[in-house]
Amino acid sequence: MNFTNEEDEEEVSEDIIEYYQKEGKDYHTEQKRCYEQSFNEIKPLLLKYLPEALRVAIYDEFSVYGKKLNKNLMIEIEKYMKVLNNLLFNDSKANVFKIYDKYYQDIKGSLPTDIKNLNEQYSFHDSQIVSFEYTSENEIVIKLNCKGSYLPSDGIAILTFYNVKFTELNEEYVGNWWLWDETHLSN
Repeated sequence: MNFTNEEDEEEVSEDIIEYYQKEGKDYHTEQKRCYEQSFNEIKPLLLKYLPEALRVAIYDEFSVYGKKLNKNLMIEIEKYMKVLNNLLFNDSKANVFKIYDKYYQDIKGSLPTDIKNLNEQYSFHDSQIVSFEYTSENEIVIKLNCKGSYLPSDGIAILTFYNVKFTELNEEYVGNWWLWDETHLSN
């Protein structure tokens, strides 16, 4: 989530605004929609994991797009973000990304070539899950809207997985965003 205020909005380049206009969209309307959607998606996590002292303040301050942020609150958020970033990126015992990368390297030799290629050649980060379908007992087709993703194309990606033994997909994933390309071995 991007913590911006009205002053930051004024710094948006004209090129970006023109790009949105050429796409038939209004930049500010799209930013507000994305902000509100993101906030609604992370609200349960904010309320569950934030320190008690920040929960109400963040909920009140960030639930309204464009609301100018309280400077004291920003100081507290920055302190919390430093702790969180240290935990995620710097603390070798708890570094989530390093732990997953080590796990992936350990299982890589056991993965099918197609899965390795998918993970290493493409990043579907920020693609939206449009649908998924179990076309047979061991086959699943996932349809992604790649507009705004890390891919060079804004089209639709259709991924078909064969010989699937286990997935964690259910209807609540439709409309959510593909963030990380995690692969795990299972029996």
